[in-house]
Amino acid sequence: MTAIKYVLGSICSLAIIFLCLFVSIMLPTFTPAFYEHEYTKQVVDKSNPNIARRIYPLYKDYKVDRLYMNIERDELMKVTRHMLDYMKGKNDDMRIDAVVAGVKAPFFSERSVRHMVDVKKLFMGGFFLRNIALVALVVTILALMALKANALRVIAKSFRVTVVSFAVLVTALIVVATLNFEKAFVQFHHMFFDNDLWMLNGYQDLLVDMVPLGFFIDICIFIVSLLLLSLIVLFVVSNFILRKNGDNKANAGAGA
Repeated sequence: MTAIKYVLGSICSLAIIFLCLFVSIMLPTFTPAFYEHEYTKQVVDKSNPNIARRIYPLYKDYKVDRLYMNIERDELMKVTRHMLDYMKGKNDDMRIDAVVAGVKAPFFSERSVRHMVDVKKLFMGGFFLRNIALVALVVTILALMALKANALRVIAKSFRVTVVSFAVLVTALIVVATLNFEKAFVQFHHMFFDNDLWMLNGYQDLLVDMVPLGFFIDICIFIVSLLLLSLIVLFVVSNFILRKNGDNKANAGAGA
């Protein structure tokens, strides 16, 4: 019986960790205010009061020295909201017209549109996994209750062990990304995309200007920070639950 409780607790813990990761990714990704902040910081559009020539790296085959996009902030935010709605599945077409340099024309190149089809598939997969995690969480809690177990205590014990292993993995990924973020960024695309559509041309694809490498560095920092904060809070809550139930450090990793 103890083994069954341990397995259920582990499944529940993994579901909780995945949901923390999901929220940490989705929160900045689908928050327009985050993009607007980055547009100012990265000097993306003509609304930025600190407009200056900038040089930034794009993948290994492109080095581009460009000025900001000649687009008004309101127009850029309209494009941004359309793109986010597309990634969430609220509209079926990534294409949108926008006024750039005084000319109204399609904002995204056809290559960018095709790449974003793949990006959307990733997010749809993420939403699907979120649903599985939620179902797993509910089912395991109900199963623990059916076994007349102290569900909170079982989950707290399993979570405290599981989160340490996960933290080690996250730390290793942070070290790798810190040593060479651009290389890690490229490897990520090789892992999750089976084509080279993500290798956009800095002279033709405005999507590159919209979300330059600096944007991805900032969003990764935000995601990791939010994830670690949520896990630390849950770890502290787990310790509190265990102390309240009379557990001590000596039996912290034992089965319930």
